[in-house]
Amino acid sequence: MVSKELGIADDPVLNAISAHSDGGDRFSSDLRFQWCLQAADILAPVSAWHGMRKFKDVVYAGRLQEAALLRCRWLLEYFESAGVPIHPNLEKKFQTLSDQLHVAESFFERW
Repeated sequence: MVSKELGIADDPVLNAISAHSDGGDRFSSDLRFQWCLQAADILAPVSAWHGMRKFKDVVYAGRLQEAALLRCRWLLEYFESAGVPIHPNLEKKFQTLSDQLHVAESFFERW
């Protein structure tokens, strides 16, 4: 729709849009761009939330893969607590990032 209605043909932009909420079903060639857009969306100054300071510190340190892992984990927690079905792509993205980063459980603590 974005391509057709708005005339946008830039693949990194289209991939980032398609993977915005659930992580997409594949890893884009410009994954850092997707992570930047997702982080910018979360850090938009709409309201403060528990964990925002930690997320901001990770993003501003340029650790986008870690920020993507935090985002996935916290979204999974939120959806589970709200009783919302979880898209398999989000679970797959979380598992892939977890396997790559090997972080301790304490990494997910919010502050």
